[in-house]
Amino acid sequence: MNSALIGEAHQSFSEDEIEELRETFDLFDIEGRGVIDLNDLKEALRSLHLDTKSPIVCETIFAINANAEINFDSFLKLLEEKLGDRRSKEGIERAFKLLDWDKSNGIDEKDLKKIMREVGESVSQEELKELLDKNASDGLAITLEDFHKAMAKSSSSN
Repeated sequence: MNSALIGEAHQSFSEDEIEELRETFDLFDIEGRGVIDLNDLKEALRSLHLDTKSPIVCETIFAINANAEINFDSFLKLLEEKLGDRRSKEGIERAFKLLDWDKSNGIDEKDLKKIMREVGESVSQEELKELLDKNASDGLAITLEDFHKAMAKSSSSN
């Protein structure tokens, strides 16, 4: 997929991420018309673990009347507004908070299991331990500081 077709406004997502978001959007675009309605938008946002009651999401949802529909480009714009640029400090912190399911200020084994289950990945106990050993400074939970380091390594290898 050529990201230029999506629009230059969505540079905070990689082509792979845009493709994954497209797949999520398409799951809710049952009729294949390239648009989803308000209820589908809420469900799509929930499937991405975004709080549909947050001020930014509510403002966007209220801007769309109950009979309106949203296209993929608008869907990406909404996600950018909600998540921000993942490469920025604020974007990394937002991503961390989304992955810290139990709000313990650390992404532990339980969080990782849930994340993997949500994205349809099967991961062994040994692989989870390896992931934590590699990324968590204490070997038990990935802190925000650990997450910043991992994201910096990830973005420098792309």
